[in-house]
Amino acid sequence: MPLIDTLLRSQIEGKPFTNQEIEDQVNTFLFAGHDTTSHTFSFFLYNVAKYRKVQERIFKEIIEVFGKCPENSELTIMKMNELKYMEAVIKESMRMFATTPFIESKLLANTVSRPS
Repeated sequence: MPLIDTLLRSQIEGKPFTNQEIEDQVNTFLFAGHDTTSHTFSFFLYNVAKYRKVQERIFKEIIEVFGKCPENSELTIMKMNELKYMEAVIKESMRMFATTPFIESKLLANTVSRPS
């Protein structure tokens, strides 16, 4: 149900939201309500496409975990948890590109990047 309908219904039913409840609903709508999963996946695919070595390493990891015919292998949480490099690339994509508006990444310490 859209946010405005929820607020109106609560008024009509005589149970209006408190200011804190309204703030919580708006925050939920703004942050949890966005397509964060699709944005994360899009940025992940962008990074994989942009960096050939990353793509090759992920492919190698998938073959190591699922075998040469991944489509015939059983997909389990345990096997997915073995994809450590892919998880790292997903997390790095999330760090590089904010998946929700108004949230910025912040560098907590000076770091030096070096090519791998």
